[in-house]
Amino acid sequence: MRILLVAALLLAIPTSGISLVVYAAIYFGKAYFEGKATRHEENKAASFNQLDKEGPKSLPSWATVGVRREQFFEAVGMAIQARRIPEAYLMVMLHTRETLEMLLGYAAEMESRGATFLEQQEGVCDLIGKMWARLDPVHKQKAQAANFSQEQYRSLHTPQDPARRLPINKPSANPPKVTQMIEWAIETLAKEPSIMGTAYKEISYDAVVAYINEKKCTVVNTIQRPDADWIEFLTSVKAKTYKVTLGIAQDGTGSVLTSHPV
Repeated sequence: MRILLVAALLLAIPTSGISLVVYAAIYFGKAYFEGKATRHEENKAASFNQLDKEGPKSLPSWATVGVRREQFFEAVGMAIQARRIPEAYLMVMLHTRETLEMLLGYAAEMESRGATFLEQQEGVCDLIGKMWARLDPVHKQKAQAANFSQEQYRSLHTPQDPARRLPINKPSANPPKVTQMIEWAIETLAKEPSIMGTAYKEISYDAVVAYINEKKCTVVNTIQRPDADWIEFLTSVKAKTYKVTLGIAQDGTGSVLTSHPV
């Protein structure tokens, strides 16, 4: 009741009351936005510290939605150009798996702390800006002087689905049972070699990638594909060498394998 009475008295005063109301609105509005700005900066700092500590762990919710993903990176591209950062530098970052994974992981960390879609864009722009500022002069000059052909430009602007291309949460080492399953498949397929791949729902694409890294297999060839890279590698199982090819299954998680004895 006291609040209503004070408000009524203020509004009853023709000039000063209105001035006080407007002043109060400005004061509290300013405090709100300053508080929001402070929380946003704290969010960015906490997200960066988490990313620096554990690396990217997940994707933001919009990453699998084509339209939203395009909106995000289109807005980031415009903001980066406004900051006088070469488009070539941004394009290389977005088409290098490790840096794209890092940018998306950073946005996901911000989102998990309540950052809006626009705040995530601004945060990612700041992160790119910091990376550009720390880049050595030689590489800065190369990025500034880059002159893409039309084919290269189209390739760099081809939309990608990071949810399928990026090895987010890929295991650094497989459990023993998974390794045994992969090697069993390699040995079994090599008994009747075929150029046609065999799909394994129970052996994930990421698990085979982890196997390649863990066993330090020799990668013979890699072909980039929209869903996931096609990889040809050599591995040794029970003192026998095999040439294996890896692709991703149609479900987007399983693996497609071929194996030939060498």
